[in-house]
Order: sequence, then C-alpha cells, then structure tokens
Amino acid sequence: MLKRVMLTLSAVLLLQMHSPMLVVAAETLLNDQYQQRYLEMEADPQAYLDNYGAPPDSRNIPLTLQRFLLRAEAYLLQQKNQLAIDELTSAIAFLENMESPNMQGQRAVFYERLADALVYEGDLSAARSAISKAIDNSELSEGQNYLIPRIVKRAEIDHLSGASIAALQDLQLALQLASTSNLKSSAIDIAMRMAEIHQQRNEHAIALSYSQLAIDTAEQMNDQAAVLNILITSMPSLLSNREFEAAQARLNQINLLLETYSQPYYEAKALQFAGELAYNQGDLDNAITKLVGALEMFKEEYPIELAHAHLFLSRTYTELDEMDLAINHLVDAFNAIPPDGNHFNLVQSINLHRAELLSSLNQFEEAYRVTKDVIAARDINQPIEEIKRMLDMHTNFQLQLQQQENIELKQKNAYQLSEIESKQTLNQLFFLVIALLMCISFLLLLMFIRSKKHRQSLELIAHTDALTGVYSRRRILEILDFQQDMFNRTKLPFCVAIVDLDYFKRINDQYGHQKGDEVLKESAKLAQNSFRKTDSVGRIGGEEFLFIFPDTLLSQGYGLLQKYCESLSQVGKNANIKQATTASIGLVQPDDGEAPSSIISRADKALYAAKNSGRNKIVSDSNNPIDMP
Repeated sequence: MLKRVMLTLSAVLLLQMHSPMLVVAAETLLNDQYQQRYLEMEADPQAYLDNYGAPPDSRNIPLTLQRFLLRAEAYLLQQKNQLAIDELTSAIAFLENMESPNMQGQRAVFYERLADALVYEGDLSAARSAISKAIDNSELSEGQNYLIPRIVKRAEIDHLSGASIAALQDLQLALQLASTSNLKSSAIDIAMRMAEIHQQRNEHAIALSYSQLAIDTAEQMNDQAAVLNILITSMPSLLSNREFEAAQARLNQINLLLETYSQPYYEAKALQFAGELAYNQGDLDNAITKLVGALEMFKEEYPIELAHAHLFLSRTYTELDEMDLAINHLVDAFNAIPPDGNHFNLVQSINLHRAELLSSLNQFEEAYRVTKDVIAARDINQPIEEIKRMLDMHTNFQLQLQQQENIELKQKNAYQLSEIESKQTLNQLFFLVIALLMCISFLLLLMFIRSKKHRQSLELIAHTDALTGVYSRRRILEILDFQQDMFNRTKLPFCVAIVDLDYFKRINDQYGHQKGDEVLKESAKLAQNSFRKTDSVGRIGGEEFLFIFPDTLLSQGYGLLQKYCESLSQVGKNANIKQATTASIGLVQPDDGEAPSSIISRADKALYAAKNSGRNKIVSDSNNPIDMP
C-alpha cells in the first residue's frame, strides 16, 4: 500500500522513480555515458546486473558513483528494494570515506534516492532520516531547485506516517523558500498540497486560504490550466463550509475555463459538484440529473469520485422517499471504495448515511449500532459540530425507538401489564445509563479542551516576559537560533541589537521600583509599536532588551534603532520623571555559520563600547561609535 501511495506524491517532487532524468547535484554524475548505461539497464535490469558487478575501489570517482546508482536503479526496477537499499548504503559509505570536501551534492543525491527505496520498502522512519540527511547535504550552490523538492519530499513522508503537523511545517518552509526565490510554479504546487492536507484534516477555512494563494499566483503567471485544477481541488472545502454562493461562483468559473481547457475528468467533476450543490440547495431533481451525468462520465479508474457521486444520489433519493434506489446507490458507494484503508472520512460519511436510511426504515436498533460504531471510530480531530450532529442523531434514534416500543406496548392486552411495566423499568435504566455515558463523554471532551487551553497558557507564560509582555529570554534566544539557521540557508542578512537603558538604577533609586517597572514596560511597548511585524523584541535581563531584525542590512537596522531612540525620551516624560530616558545600543550583523553565542558576545561588546563612549549611542562592532541625532 505504501508503494502505491508513494506514487501519488506531489508533482513538485523533481525526483521520479525509474527515470533516466534522475536529479543529480554534480554534473559528473549525469553525462552521456550515464544516459547510455541507463537505457541499457532499463531495457534489461538483470542483464545489466550480471554484466556489471559491484563497483571496484576505483580512482575514477564519477564512474564508481554511476555504477552504484545504476545498480540500485536496476534493483528497484525488479522491485528488489532491499538490494537497492544495500547498494545505496554502500555508495554513501564510499562517499563518507573520501577525503574530498566537495562531495555534499553527491551525498545528497544518494541519500535522497535511499529515502525513495526505503519508502517503497515501507520503512518510513528510516526514509525520513535519509531525506533529512539529503537536505543537510544540499549544496547552497545548487540553489533552491534541489532543496525545496527535498523538503517537500520529507513532508510527504511525514504525511504518510500520520504526522500531518510536521508535514505542514516543512511545506510552510518550502513555500517560503519558493516565494523568496520567485519559483512560482513550485509555490503553486506546495500551496495546493497544504490545502489538500488541511482539507483532509477538515480544516476547510485554512485549506481555502492556501487555495486562494495558489489561484492568485497562477493568475499572475497567466496559467489558466493551473487555475482550473486549483478551482476543482478547492470545491469540496467550499461545500463542506456551506459557502454555497461562493461555490456557485467558483463552479461558473470552472465551466468557463472548461470551454478552453476541455478535459473529460474535469467536466465530470464539474457535474458532480453541480449535483452536490443542487442537493444542498434543495433542488433534488436537478441534483439527480447532474450526479447521474457525472456517473456516466467517470470511469472505473476514479473509484473515489464514483463513491462520492453514489453517496449523494443515495442521499437525494432518501429525501424523495425512494428507498430502493437510495439503497442501491448506497451499496454501489460501498463497492466503489478501494480496499486500501486510505479513505476513512468517506467511509464514515457512507456509514452515517446508512444509519439514516436504517432509521427511515424503522430499523432503529441497527441504526443505533451503526451510529455508535461511527462515533467510536471518529477521529478526535473532527469538528465538534460534526460530533454534536452525530450525537443529536443518536438521541433522535433513541427517542424514535422509545416511541415505537410505546405503540407496541399499547397494542398488547391487559394480561401482559406486569410484563410491560417491567420492560418500561428496564428501558428507563437503559436510558439512564446512556445519559450517564453521554454526560461522561461530554465531561471528558470538556476536560480535553481545558487541558489544551492550559497547555497553551503555559506555553504563553514560558515565552513571554511577565513584566513587559515581550518575549522572554529563552524565547528570544530560540528565535535568534532559528533566524541564524535561516540565514545560513538563504543568505538573507539580519541584524541583532542589545539595548540597555542608561542610568536605569538612578530611576529605581530616586523614584522607586514601581516607577522603574513603568519605564521598562513603556520602553518595551514602544519597541513593539515602532518596529515591523516581522521584527522580534525580548527582555534578556534587568533593563536589557534584545532586538532581532530579519531581512535587514546593518544600515537599515541603524535607521530603525535611531527612530526608536528618538521616541524613547517621551517615555520618561510620560512617567513624570526628570531624568532623560536614553539607551546605549550594540548593533551587529551576524556572519555565515556564526554561533548564536558569538553573535550575543559581539553585540555585548558593541554595547559596552557605546556605554564607554558616553552612552546614548548606537555602536556596531564594524564601525566607530555613532552619536545619536
């Protein structure tokens, strides 16, 4: 199943299985000789393995690496995944033992292909480790064209493992890099992948925001075919959010694009969405016409689309009280779903409709059992409204069951009165137990929500300075570490400043600590209001603050700090103290590969230089002391 799922990875992945155009970092790996050998190997993998044994310990490094790679590809073509893994592992060991420092690109290639083989073998944990090493070995000289697909591939592996949050974090990083590098096509694909994952998590509002981002980018490129694909993909989120007017407008746009980019599959999807929209708006006859038309256009290679269409047809016929047709389409929906276990939400929707059908046929006990199974299997991430809807249906089934039993009891003769009374007593106990179980379920849900809010509150406390409301020392240093890591990858400069309020002890001594606290809070608030949203402000101790300015040159950082210092004098006036409120500032621009501790040390030295040269100054470790205006 994992092999089949892996073949559906996002189109932005540049490395494809069994392709002679394998992405290779070093030009020496991909040449005419390699292409010729690949075609020979692809024609008869076993013959290639027989003719070309394990690579010799040769001084011809490119030839040795090509031999490793081609033998691994031959094993993969024969679905001998473990042998391919052994071959790639040997190649990596060969590269690790080489003294040459210019092998990062080659190592990245082999680690990436090793990740593919491990996925085919089903070892997702090892696959993630391998692709992470490929990312770490990606050469900056290669540009983002290789780094971004590798990050996306790691996200796909995380998603296959069920770690959708980690996958979304990697995709967000890839989207940021693609946008920064103006790789619009990649940005479209990544945004759509994020929308699909949020859609699978039933986070439809977030999914729609990423879909809109992809649409805007595609329209900038005037890529109407991409716009059509995105519109089709985003329709389920609009329908799930019950945004029917927006869904109708988007459907009109789809139909207009289909006049130019006619594709049978998209035309069938448009009919399906039109039928679902008509069903939700109460136009049942039109819904049937559209959905039947979609069924006729879909082929067996689209089983999920067939299942969706049959499900809505069953719902429509149920509304029309045509139960035989409703049951037939429900059975067809079940039969259309592939037996791979990858369509949990669709199966749950079909089971829930099955319970509704059973209830309509007065088979309340069976309806209750099916509904109970749906609730038990429902993922905790499902929306609370959906859970409440199922619980309400569960209660309605119980009430209908009670009413049916009361009718039957009334038809019995008087001689069975005692038996009827005993049954009523048992029923009352049964409903008390059900009510108690429901109360316990709601209490557990409430405890879960409160514990989640409590954890969020603890995180906020840990990340926020209690007095000033800016980032705490621990959090601002974490941000510095992350910003330096981004700089090492993207080479986008940033600035760091340590700010110390001048003669702050005098304020405490002359006006009291309460007045000193007020000056600290107002100074921090001024920084938050003066700087950009992307800048970070944290208190690192006493009257010292740490400012981080992303994507900022040293001269730009000086300009931001200069405006801040000009406004700082107003803090003392507002606090009704006579002492002037000024600050000494050490400003630095980190170097490539520099440790965060070294950055802090340089900024600290610049700060002391500012103090020693008369205070109320901004000093950089690469410039002479700069007087404030």
